Amino acid sequence: MKTSPEVSVIIPVYNRAHTVACAIDSVLSQTYQNYEVLLVDDGSKDDSRKVILSYSDPRIKLFEHAENRGAAAARNTGIRQAQGKYIAFLDSDDEWLPAKLDEQIACLNSAPENVGGCITGKFNIESGQTTQHIPQKRNSWRETLLYVCDLGPGSTLMIARKVFGVVGFLDETLKRYEDWDWLVRFTRTYDLCLIKKPLVKVNRSVYQNPERIEEAGNILLEKHQQDFKSYGWLKTQQIRSRRLQDIAWHYSRAYENGSSREHLLKSRKYYFKTICTFPFQRPGVYLALFDSIFRTSLRLWFSKNVWQFFRNE
Repeated sequence: MKTSPEVSVIIPVYNRAHTVACAIDSVLSQTYQNYEVLLVDDGSKDDSRKVILSYSDPRIKLFEHAENRGAAAARNTGIRQAQGKYIAFLDSDDEWLPAKLDEQIACLNSAPENVGGCITGKFNIESGQTTQHIPQKRNSWRETLLYVCDLGPGSTLMIARKVFGVVGFLDETLKRYEDWDWLVRFTRTYDLCLIKKPLVKVNRSVYQNPERIEEAGNILLEKHQQDFKSYGWLKTQQIRSRRLQDIAWHYSRAYENGSSREHLLKSRKYYFKTICTFPFQRPGVYLALFDSIFRTSLRLWFSKNVWQFFRNE
């Protein structure tokens, strides 16, 4: 009698022939082995399909989109095909450490009924530098996610499959932040459990399109206005300021100095409104402003060297 896998691993793929094998191998190397691997090729133009088909493991299944539809659509295709009790996402350029599935299943199986998912810490890898990150919760995961999404949900998240019947699928109209948007909706009903150790290697791109990030950020703010307002006027202004700072940061990394300054100044406006602790803000805010004016990369250098040094002390 054939038994269903307990975990469905979903890997969206788009032009990742050079990295997808490492992602698959990290799944096959798990200490926990009762899973299926659903790879969704989202209209790749390279040899991604050929790499996937080179694997003979019967647990590996390939689904294909005729054209590129985006990460949300690829994940939704995987969710619809999933047979497991749990769904675990893995980006096609990331890797899992061997104990990742084992520890998440143990965490979820012992969690209260209102816990619908589990996240882990991660290693961020960027420009040859590796930093360790463990998510920090504010008063609740819902409040945390309204401020920022640094959970690495594309590769650290495991969710009970039944949850999608309540929360719904990912929003395919979003070209960025689709996982963040889904998690905000998720936390209206469910809680998360956290494994406070890095079990994932996340490869971060040095360049990310700031215009696309700005567009997605604006959609996110508009879509979740009521969520923000539920925490009061003050926090709403702080959240808007944080979003503008993040957008400014991405523009500064792309050396689009005018747009970076514009968004930093807008973010200051929200702090003035709330009579917050201005001018005593995070050092990164001022470094980003300096970078945007003088075309330097001080904030990036500090984040990789000085601040990481103090975190490791």
